[in-house]
Amino acid sequence: MVCASHWRREGSAVEALLRLQPALLQQGLTNGARTALLSSQDWLVQWHEGAAGAVTAQRDMVQAELGLDAPRLLHGSVGPGTLSEPVQIASLQVVEQAADVARRLQFLERQHEQGWDAGPAEVWQALCAPCQLGNWKPALVGRREVVAVASEDNDAEDLLRSLAARSGARVVYQRYAGSDVQRRDLGAAYMDLEHADSATTRVQALSRRALASGIELLGLRQLDRLVVLLNPQTLGQPGLLDEIARLIGRLPLRPLVHLVSPCAATRAWGMQALRGGVGLPVVPLAAPHTGQGAVQAVADLLASH
Repeated sequence: MVCASHWRREGSAVEALLRLQPALLQQGLTNGARTALLSSQDWLVQWHEGAAGAVTAQRDMVQAELGLDAPRLLHGSVGPGTLSEPVQIASLQVVEQAADVARRLQFLERQHEQGWDAGPAEVWQALCAPCQLGNWKPALVGRREVVAVASEDNDAEDLLRSLAARSGARVVYQRYAGSDVQRRDLGAAYMDLEHADSATTRVQALSRRALASGIELLGLRQLDRLVVLLNPQTLGQPGLLDEIARLIGRLPLRPLVHLVSPCAATRAWGMQALRGGVGLPVVPLAAPHTGQGAVQAVADLLASH
């Protein structure tokens, strides 16, 4: 079940969802349900999987605890589950009005009533990572390709902001958390680019910590290319490359990997580590892993779509 409710609240949506997380997790571990919650403007989207009674119990707890309006049904089906954890939380932070979210919900609601056969993950993706190019339609998300830029710390997000400033694109920020109640929520960001041939590219920035969590909450069920910004100071240290290997192992299709570093030894080490870990061919790129040199290198990659 995927449904959405108008949410009248005070304070941070993420903090409210994190406060609900332990009780929802406990109930889910008891009844076997899995739940994902998405806050977007004044709306809350719920995605529940499990036995019918368990799904209803999860929905009812969320509705009661958060004081939500009656939910709109966006998707309902019987089939294998998709969610990877008992409870996951996401928040979309973009400059738009609640009415923009309402229009997306109305579109999805009508499509469901008319028999649209989209799965729950497609419905979720249309809401958790809507296209920023105008004339919104679910199919526009990552229509041509999805490129993720990953780094040890915040270099990927800094690079994304610089790319957006160059192209005039809008950066959208996301927050999300998994079932570990001891960990805080994590951040990510994305932007959409339209090319001269009307093709589109989604560019997503991810940190090492973000890679370790459920990236399906960010709408990243498919990656066409993965650009890894590798700091020479991490040479020989486990960390980012381990998370990259685990991420690739979870994806249904393996992306082309570009390894960016100014250091030849670091590039060679990274290529060997990824080839040995996931058996992938890796394309090395001799360029800075941060700053304007990295921005130019990634811009050139995107232009070669």
